[in-house]
Amino acid sequence: MSDSFHIAVIDLETTGPDTELDDIVEVGLLLCDQSLNIVDSFQRVIAPTRQGVDRLLGNDVVRSMHTESGLLAEVRLAAEAGLDHDAELARAEADAL
Repeated sequence: MSDSFHIAVIDLETTGPDTELDDIVEVGLLLCDQSLNIVDSFQRVIAPTRQGVDRLLGNDVVRSMHTESGLLAEVRLAAEAGLDHDAELARAEADAL
């Protein structure tokens, strides 16, 4: 039996802090070996719902953070493409696995 293992590090960016009302707008995943070397990665921007866009733009802290990181511009492109949030989230989950 091998003692090797992997660690998955997951980062979710959202339209705000409320898990019931806010949307996930980015999924990031790093797969690391036992020495914390990255062996694989995954990243996907997900179009928010209309409510999610409103919540993101209405929250100064979240809007500022996502503007500075460049994520807000990516989220706007995804939203303008008319992609369905739930379908994109399911696709991201399937692709990450």
